[in-house]
Amino acid sequence: MNEIIISPEWQKMQEEVERLKTSLSMIVMERDELLHVVCRNLESKYMMKLGELEYRVYKAMCECMRMKRKCELIQAAVNHGKKPDMTAIDEQLDYEFLEYTAELEAKMRKMNEAIEHHHGRILSEKETKELKSLYRKIVKRLHPDLHPEVTDEQLRLYQNAVEAYRHGDIDTLRIIDALCEDCQEGSIQEYSPEERKAQLLSAIKRVQEEIEAIKQRFPYTERELLEDPDKIEQRRKELKKEMDAYDSQRELYEESIRNRMS
Repeated sequence: MNEIIISPEWQKMQEEVERLKTSLSMIVMERDELLHVVCRNLESKYMMKLGELEYRVYKAMCECMRMKRKCELIQAAVNHGKKPDMTAIDEQLDYEFLEYTAELEAKMRKMNEAIEHHHGRILSEKETKELKSLYRKIVKRLHPDLHPEVTDEQLRLYQNAVEAYRHGDIDTLRIIDALCEDCQEGSIQEYSPEERKAQLLSAIKRVQEEIEAIKQRFPYTERELLEDPDKIEQRRKELKKEMDAYDSQRELYEESIRNRMS
């Protein structure tokens, strides 16, 4: 009977692979906690504090720009000795400002999401611990960087777990955890230890870069502001001043239109 002899070098490489897999699972958890919990809470808080004013400022800006453009179109008709066709002008403005209208809708959607999140069910401390524990287990079993051999359905299950974690849906995570109990780590070895090490190192680097990128953009960059009521109030004053300026400018354009049409 032939015995398989495992060399010390191979054993060391396998241990290194397992260590990297553990490191990757930990930073994936860090990234997802940052992205789906910390940043989501920050964004919700930001929108509840400042989102309504930012929406109104953007709307005021759009109305001001539209009125300015309306003045230009009316003046262009007058310059050509024609009576301005207001119906045609309004239709042209609707077309030209489609992008701004879509952006207003997107901002309104963000506000609705923030309100829904703000009033959503709050998990207890015990449930929060269970949520993180379940998600950690699922990551270790199904994350495609840890298991390149996962099937399409297992990958779909993992993606559903990410969404459930994002929404704090502990019941769904419990179901997914039960479904993937039989998903064993390393069930298929398609790569050599050297290849797996290279893959894992690349994945770790990518996730670390994602973490840094998240920290460099909204809403994470607003953490300091959201922790300071005085800074929030100052930002609100600035936004109100900006909105008033757009409203005043819009009124001037409206007056100009009335003078041209009289």
